[in-house]
Amino acid sequence: MLVRDMAIGLVQGCNVQLRENKGLEFEPSREGTVYGKWYDIATGTTCKWMKQYKDKFNMGTLVLGPGMTSNQISTTSTRLRQGVCTQVSGEYQKTDIPGKYTYYNPSWDVTINSYVVHTNYEEYAIILMQKKSSFGLTITAKLYGRSPELREGLIVDFRQFAQEMGIPEDSIFIMINKGRENAAWLCDGIPPRVPPGIGVPLSLPDPQAWVPFTLYCCDRPSNPLQHTCR
Repeated sequence: MLVRDMAIGLVQGCNVQLRENKGLEFEPSREGTVYGKWYDIATGTTCKWMKQYKDKFNMGTLVLGPGMTSNQISTTSTRLRQGVCTQVSGEYQKTDIPGKYTYYNPSWDVTINSYVVHTNYEEYAIILMQKKSSFGLTITAKLYGRSPELREGLIVDFRQFAQEMGIPEDSIFIMINKGRENAAWLCDGIPPRVPPGIGVPLSLPDPQAWVPFTLYCCDRPSNPLQHTCR
């Protein structure tokens, strides 16, 4: 059963701590089991920028692992953008709530709370992200899989969950799976860590294919900032 009370509390902003304490479906003793590679299957978001370009998002990967300290978890997101492999790495802080992790970017004064809402560790994971800044609140739900394809029933359940979080149906989309043209294939073998928060162009067989690509953050649409609307 999905943690509906906790997530509704996030969206409505009322007594989140109390609702969180009702429990995420995450076992601290199995944290190491969630480490490794995950495929980016689907996304639902209140970010209007992402909705505009939802037909252009290809499947990427997320690699989770132990952080620099025992109180952290490392994340490395890899995507293929216009022929270029880009990676963004960061360290999320663990909290007293199992399955909840936080990230703060002082340059942009952005706080991200990430919740592992539901996972069976070996097949899929649903992560809910609450992003707060001076420009407001953004809610994003993401469905990850251990393989590039998941059972249809999981996708249906994810859509329902995202809508329960207040995400419009037309803002829930499946990542484009291009098979061997995905980042998971073309970017395989790339070193898994780069400086936190920095997207690094990485060589492909055709270096001439590189075209710089900049994402525009939902929070600051007039200023370029790579990868902040992940």
